[in-house]
Amino acid sequence: MAEPIAQPEDPDFPSRLLEVSGGDRAEEVFGWLPALGAAFLLATAVFFATSGRRALSVMGAAAGLAALGVALAAYELRRRRAAAVLVRKGARIGVYRDGLLVAAHPLARITRLQLRLGNTFQYVMPPIAFTVVGVLIALGPQSRPDDVKIGLTLALGFGVAAGSLLRTRLVCHHYYVPRPAAGRAQLLLLARRDSERLFASSPRADGS
Repeated sequence: MAEPIAQPEDPDFPSRLLEVSGGDRAEEVFGWLPALGAAFLLATAVFFATSGRRALSVMGAAAGLAALGVALAAYELRRRRAAAVLVRKGARIGVYRDGLLVAAHPLARITRLQLRLGNTFQYVMPPIAFTVVGVLIALGPQSRPDDVKIGLTLALGFGVAAGSLLRTRLVCHHYYVPRPAAGRAQLLLLARRDSERLFASSPRADGS
């Protein structure tokens, strides 16, 4: 649940997003890794549960994986439903969560994080490598039907993970936005077109 700012009504930013008129706005975007992790855990749980082995350890593993998958899926749904909405009016940005104003900042207090290209490729190489391994397993000359299923699952899962990393690090823009209730800045991702519309120029910081 969002924490509305405990201060007098802001003349530029009403306490509720529905009451905002005018101004450019942009909604926070997210990567796909938590959703992918939830799908992988649930699929693995189904695999164990339908494997034909009724040993207590196997069924316990299936139940545990299913619980983790559901918890991760719930987290993903919750964070997407509570996505921040940034509204610009003049030289200020209002930050809304769950439709409520949580902060309003001058543009100078919002800093864009510059990600290093070399680090991006370091992060993306492992999932790309596992994608290739999955393809080789599935298409190998000695591959059996089970090998094909495992290989294609690996290739699909790690391929999507690599795509998510590339999208969030190369296509999206990252910003540090102060969050008074938390006592620290929060990292938000914006689509490039929204970023360029809201922040023609803003302070920048080196990132990882």
